[in-house]
Amino acid sequence: MKSKPQQAKVIFVKLIALEVSGDWDSRLDEACFGDDELRDRVNALLQAHTRPGSFLDQPAVGTASSFAKLDQPHTAEIGTQIGPYKLIEQIGEGGMGVVYLASQREPV
Repeated sequence: MKSKPQQAKVIFVKLIALEVSGDWDSRLDEACFGDDELRDRVNALLQAHTRPGSFLDQPAVGTASSFAKLDQPHTAEIGTQIGPYKLIEQIGEGGMGVVYLASQREPV
């Protein structure tokens, strides 16, 4: 059985092949068999299809104030547990991140 995103894609492609977009609503009801989640997914694809370029209306990641945080390195406290690892000490830092010595508390 196909996943919802795969089903939505198949239905979307069939609907946009129709020459008259006014038929989409009635055909969408038939194609989704009362599955509201699937209908919402296909409807979102149809809306995006009818408004090309609209993805630029909203920033993908936040505002300028959130970008200011990118210049500051993220550091974790020594002793912090991250998954199966406990941070022992910071052993380096550079333009791409911070490197820690850690001990593994549980086997992988």
